[in-house]
Amino acid sequence: MAKCRQALECIVYNLWRKLSNNNEGDVSVVMRLPKLIPDLSSILERVKKKTSRIVGLEELTNNIKEIKKTLIGGFLTKGFIMKRINQNLKE
Repeated sequence: MAKCRQALECIVYNLWRKLSNNNEGDVSVVMRLPKLIPDLSSILERVKKKTSRIVGLEELTNNIKEIKKTLIGGFLTKGFIMKRINQNLKE
């Protein structure tokens, strides 16, 4: 599960970088605390919102919607993954 999350992070950050190369990279995200990176779910939601406004990226927006629908909420937070790893180590 951790590898899936890392792959999704890589895809989202690369997409965000490509949007910024085309002057479409201004994305507002929510941060829980100073000096922490934003939650992946927040970035994914904002990138989805940004792509929905760009003509020609409708299919990409629909793919992001599908990813968000199929993923469990905790998958998008690192705390969930660390909790699962710790549970597996105890067993």
